[in-house]
Amino acid sequence: MRPIRASAAGLGLLLACALGAASGAADEVAKMRAFATELLVSERYEDAIAAFITIAEQTPDDARSHYDVAGAMVFLRMWPDAVAPIERAIALAPDNALYHELAAMTYLQMQDFPHAFEATRRGARLGDMKAMYTLAGMYEHGRGTPASQQQALEWLERAARAGHLSAMEAMVRVYREGRYEQAPDAARARAWQQELDQAMAR
Repeated sequence: MRPIRASAAGLGLLLACALGAASGAADEVAKMRAFATELLVSERYEDAIAAFITIAEQTPDDARSHYDVAGAMVFLRMWPDAVAPIERAIALAPDNALYHELAAMTYLQMQDFPHAFEATRRGARLGDMKAMYTLAGMYEHGRGTPASQQQALEWLERAARAGHLSAMEAMVRVYREGRYEQAPDAARARAWQQELDQAMAR
């Protein structure tokens, strides 16, 4: 990670941030997060990143704090710098699909497709329907993994059954056009079209 230097005006605020986070009180940490977010929105980017890092340093076992650091860096397109904090967040909270989603986004932007695939697969296995849909595409095109039409169809159907509208639309095409090594099947295409229509009417 490249060095982050707060502005002179921000140093006092960062000290307050450190003291507040170090107190360990949830409400104090929440206030510091709000403060760091305000810095980010105000385009005081160096101060914002420094504030998020300070919070994470003072709450090293809090997955959310590391996720916030990674999220701020992703927002600023500091992709390589986001890797360590998002992986730390995942290590602390491996069942949080949102953390895997941010990791996958980071690795995709870096064109690190094998790591993007693994992060996406973890999210899909946790039930994230967006990850399921993305994973289907990765299997289809062999991005980060050997191509597999069977796996692509399996994850596409899982995403569709979880309620992902684009996946439902794709399942209609699968059986209408005979994709993913499937023979055209008008009855299945109609069934998926009905599922899609019902979902869109809700």
